[in-house]
Amino acid sequence: MRHSTDEDLLPFGEAASHYQNIQKSIFLQIVEDYIKLAHPHFRRKTYLQEHYLESIDALFDPDFRFGTMENYAGEPLSMQELLHEILGTDRDRTFEVQKYVIKEAMNFWREKPMPVLSVIPDTIFIDGLALNIEHDDLPDYDVSDDDNGTIFLNKKPTEPNQKTFLESILYVLNESRHLDLSDDQLSSLADGLFMTLKVNDCFGNAGVPKKEKLWMAYRHTDDEPANTPEE
Repeated sequence: MRHSTDEDLLPFGEAASHYQNIQKSIFLQIVEDYIKLAHPHFRRKTYLQEHYLESIDALFDPDFRFGTMENYAGEPLSMQELLHEILGTDRDRTFEVQKYVIKEAMNFWREKPMPVLSVIPDTIFIDGLALNIEHDDLPDYDVSDDDNGTIFLNKKPTEPNQKTFLESILYVLNESRHLDLSDDQLSSLADGLFMTLKVNDCFGNAGVPKKEKLWMAYRHTDDEPANTPEE
């Protein structure tokens, strides 16, 4: 990928167009690594972990430089300079690209079914209070005010139900600690907490389906077979 002739540096012509396509491919791979390797389960191999960390640096570290690409001054290319060449503008688009990548990452993992909890328990201990959790075919949750305290919700281990379960916990904490958060704020916090636990595998892969165990086919080297879902 290293260039050494004046022709390679020209902003027009077949050589320049080919080089720009290579730059676009590199950028898209960085974005894909950042998004799809966010979950620890999908970067268990050393080289995938390295790709993930490199993607973070490339997208968010202003001091990051590409070792295999140079700018017109013959210096290692920065992400800002790469975007200038790809997008054909002198305006700094780094922040816009970062916001776009973050949004795409959230959309990707939100749409990927992967429950966080293996089960919703029958009891839970919150701020010194032991509460029962009983199944009810409710679209939401309800917390009783009796002495023992009971949370009623749908306990089937689906993503929406697990998110509701987390929201019910936040509701109890909100009441216990007199935080005075609104229902919308609790719902937003529950969604953020659920996504954080989901993508970071905080409960040891509780919800990763067996057929997803080897899901890494999108990225592999020529000398290493692609990992594909088990049949």
